[in-house]
Amino acid sequence: MRLPTPCPFSIRPLAAAALAAACGLAPWGAVAAPIGPVVSSDPPALVRGVDDAAVQSGEAVAAAPAEASTLASATCSQSGTKPFRQEFVKLTNSYRATGRYCGSTWYAATKPVAWDKALKRAATGHSRDMATHDFFSHTGSDGSSMGDRITDAGYRWSAAGENIAAGYNDAASVMKGWIESPGHCANIMNPRYVDLGVACAESASSQYRTYWTMDLAAPL
Repeated sequence: MRLPTPCPFSIRPLAAAALAAACGLAPWGAVAAPIGPVVSSDPPALVRGVDDAAVQSGEAVAAAPAEASTLASATCSQSGTKPFRQEFVKLTNSYRATGRYCGSTWYAATKPVAWDKALKRAATGHSRDMATHDFFSHTGSDGSSMGDRITDAGYRWSAAGENIAAGYNDAASVMKGWIESPGHCANIMNPRYVDLGVACAESASSQYRTYWTMDLAAPL
């Protein structure tokens, strides 16, 4: 299973190609054979109207061993259902309610996030894209960026972040993978974000089978 590492940065809105280049996303499409569940090596975080240059975390993609949940947890096939939504809201807010280090950076406990249908649409589209076209990247098969997809879903954002993962069996295990990865953890704990959308798509013929996307954002 696979998770990308965060590529946190603050920039003016960029075209998809420029965003991909700035965040170093293109190489994420080619991944090694899975050892276990994976997260992306550079999850993006964007803020509108800030002049700071893009900064890459530089962390390598790390594979995490699959772990069975001790309690029943929502599976990929339940994406779009009420139990799936409720579990991700509960897990995300339980992490945000406690201060923690994400790598070497301390994040204080912060306010809860609420489920947002537009962010869920953006996450669903990207998970389905990855599953259907058998790739793993924050850049869509059409060249779209995270910001493009969130905007196209109808969410007018001032700040946004995205976590993706592949190969995980359920909500609890993918959230554990994200919170243990500094960049993904930083997105989850970011106090700017107030809204959340998560989705998963499956394809038996794809490399990792399950593809998870979490989008977090704050409105304009």
